[in-house]
Amino acid sequence: MAPRAQNAMVMTLWHIRKPLDALASIYSLYNGRSKTTEGGRNNNNINMENIVAAAPPRPIFSLPDEIHMLIIGNLPFADIERLRRSCQFYRNLITPSLVWAIFSPNLRSTLLSHCYKCLRHDPDRTKLLCPDQLNPRYPLSSRCLDCASRDGYLVGGRKVVLANFTTAWVCHWCGYPAPWGDSSRVAPDFHSSCYSKFNTATNAFYLLGTIQAMVAIVTPALCWHLYARIPSIMGLSIAAFVVSLLSTAVSAFRVLSGGDRYLRTYHISVILEASLLAMWSGIIYTVIQQQVLLPENVGLRIERPNWYAVITFAAINM
Repeated sequence: MAPRAQNAMVMTLWHIRKPLDALASIYSLYNGRSKTTEGGRNNNNINMENIVAAAPPRPIFSLPDEIHMLIIGNLPFADIERLRRSCQFYRNLITPSLVWAIFSPNLRSTLLSHCYKCLRHDPDRTKLLCPDQLNPRYPLSSRCLDCASRDGYLVGGRKVVLANFTTAWVCHWCGYPAPWGDSSRVAPDFHSSCYSKFNTATNAFYLLGTIQAMVAIVTPALCWHLYARIPSIMGLSIAAFVVSLLSTAVSAFRVLSGGDRYLRTYHISVILEASLLAMWSGIIYTVIQQQVLLPENVGLRIERPNWYAVITFAAINM
C-alpha cells in the first residue's frame, strides 16, 4: 500500500474513533453508576459533572456552521462585531451578507447608532458625534464622546454636531458637549453644573490673587522699613516688587479684545514666577545670614518677631 494512502486511512480511522472514545467513556461511567436498590429498581442518576469531565475537550471551532449561525443570530450587533474582530475564523464566517440578513431592514440605523471604535450603542445618538459620509467606514463611522475626547477631537469652546443632527458647544470645564437644555443660560459653552464649579474656582482664584497681591506689597514694605541699611536686601526686594507688578499685568491683560482670541503668556508667566522664587529665596537667605550666621553684624540685627515676619511673608510670596 502506498504511504500516502496509508496515511489517509490512518487519519480517517482516527477521526472516526475520536468521538467513539468519548461515547465509550460516558458509557463506562454510566454502567459504573448503575446500581440496584433494595426495591429491585435501578438507580440511574448520573452526575453530569463526571460525564463532562470524562468527555475530551473539543474546540468551539469544531461545532457545525449551523450551530455558529444560531448563536450569532441571537447576539446584538456590538457582540457580533467584537466576535468578528476576535480571530480569522469568525472574520471569514461573519460576512457582510450575513450581518445584512440578521439586521435588515434596520441595518443602517443600527450601524449609525454604534461607535466604530468601542462599539458603544446609543439608540438616541445623543452621545455620538455626527458621522462623516465620506469616511470609508460609513455608516459605521460614528464616534462616541469618550473616544473623541481620548483622540483630542473635543476642544473647549468649539461647536460640534451630534449624531442626532443637533449642535452643541464643547464645555470648557469637562470637555464634553453641552446640548441645549443641559447648557448654562449665561454661558452656552458650559454645562449648568460645570458653570457653577467654574464660578467657584474663579472666585477662589481671584481671592487668592488678592491675598497674593497684598502679600506682594507688604513683604517689600517690611524689607524697606527694617533692612534699609542692607543694600542686597533692598535691591532684591525692589526687583521682586517690580517683577510682581509685571506678572500681575501679564495675567490681567491675557485676554485680548475679541473674546475668542487669547494671548498665550504662559511661558512669560513661568519665567517671571521663577525669577520671583529666586529673588525671595535670596532675601530669606540674606536675612538669616544677617540675624544668625554673622556675629559681627550685631548692630544690623533687628528684633526676632520682625525678622520672623519678614521670612514668613517672603515664604508666602514664593
